[in-house]
Amino acid sequence: MRILNPRSLTAIAVSCAFSAVAVAQDRAANTPDSPEVLNADSAGFIATPDGAEHVADGGFEAGSPNPNWNEFSATFGSPLCTVGLCGTGTGTGPNSGEWWAWFGGIAAVEEGSVSQAVTFPAGGAATLTFYLEAIVCDSASDYMEVTVDGNQVFLIDGSSPLCGVLGYSEQTVDVGAYADGGVHTIEFHSEIFANNLGGSNFFVDDVSLEGAEPPAEARFLAVKDFDDGNTAEVEMTLSCNTGLPLEQTIGVAEGDPINFVVTDFTQGELDCTITEDVPAGYSASYDDGDGISADSCSWADLSGGQYACLVTNSLDDVEVEVTKMWIDENPQFNGQNIAEAEWTCSNTAFCNVFFGEVDTCSGRLDFFGNPATDSFFVYPDWENGTVCDITEVMVADGGVEIDDSECQDLIVWPGQGASCTIYNTRLYEGIPTLSQYGLGVLVLVMLGMGFVAVRRFV
Repeated sequence: MRILNPRSLTAIAVSCAFSAVAVAQDRAANTPDSPEVLNADSAGFIATPDGAEHVADGGFEAGSPNPNWNEFSATFGSPLCTVGLCGTGTGTGPNSGEWWAWFGGIAAVEEGSVSQAVTFPAGGAATLTFYLEAIVCDSASDYMEVTVDGNQVFLIDGSSPLCGVLGYSEQTVDVGAYADGGVHTIEFHSEIFANNLGGSNFFVDDVSLEGAEPPAEARFLAVKDFDDGNTAEVEMTLSCNTGLPLEQTIGVAEGDPINFVVTDFTQGELDCTITEDVPAGYSASYDDGDGISADSCSWADLSGGQYACLVTNSLDDVEVEVTKMWIDENPQFNGQNIAEAEWTCSNTAFCNVFFGEVDTCSGRLDFFGNPATDSFFVYPDWENGTVCDITEVMVADGGVEIDDSECQDLIVWPGQGASCTIYNTRLYEGIPTLSQYGLGVLVLVMLGMGFVAVRRFV
């Protein structure tokens, strides 16, 4: 134990007259050579502690000799003190606990240091904090510095407005340049020169190195699939309730997935959805791994990571509507406006009765009345369209001219149905109005009249 405490004696003889109010106003702007305080907002992300303290025994409570810190003092052997060992030098003593580091403390040349090899966090940011009190300052030549691997990251000297202020102040230093996951040496080092025949006291306590992980990041893999092999690019949109950017829209094609990336969000509070501008003629289904939805892929309360959304577009069938029109209808026809037509569509994606690699589909249509309508459905080809021909094959009436030219070479596209009209025109007003039985009687009468006429002139 030290019987004579030169630090306490020196502190009584030397004082600095600085206003505490002025110190509070000038600390941030006027502290000489003090590094800029880390600003998470200006850095472009929200710093997130990595959950581990990287400095061992930052409060020096393991005493001296300390198993975690290398200690040196040219005069005292170690800068580490308790009030019982060293007194307080008119200062506070420790900021917390019983031990602290006291640099200086004698009206003579003195040099001291404490250092520790520390494993820094990997990536992101790293912040070194400690508590500092400088109750006595002899001259501007006296200083206390903090170095990392010998590179100065903080400095206070005898001209600082912190000198003469009773009480500790927290100091924050950005050491993110060393946040590489490696081991670096943090050293608190001081030199006192007693230029004015006095001493300086720099107290340090509660040293901490807080890591920050890289900005929280969430990635969303968007995958496109068409059940008919369509290669068109479809716009997908990622919308989130927080983070940057809040909304992103990117074109996605089958076989060419893309990644949406979101950063700058509060972990555990990120909600996102993926939707698409569904192409005409298709239905969409969304698979986010937790189920299939017709509306979107959605996630809630995310903290980051990788997610995937498969959007499948299923081809919808389209309707081809055919109308039958009878022209110059004779009311005596008794409603026998009956006809049939055949339709054939080539270059189809699928037939309307089943799925498969089917190129040509066909069927029949029936018409009853005037006008009459029937329709069929087809799955059209996305690239070149599907060509359909509708041809009338039977009419329950004679003497009729059929015009189905409007229903030839119809091109049908996904999402676009088609329609056409077949016209039936009766060529003669009288004859078409007779039923098939009336026509038979008429033929017999005419044959009979011809037979009588022949006998008369024989």
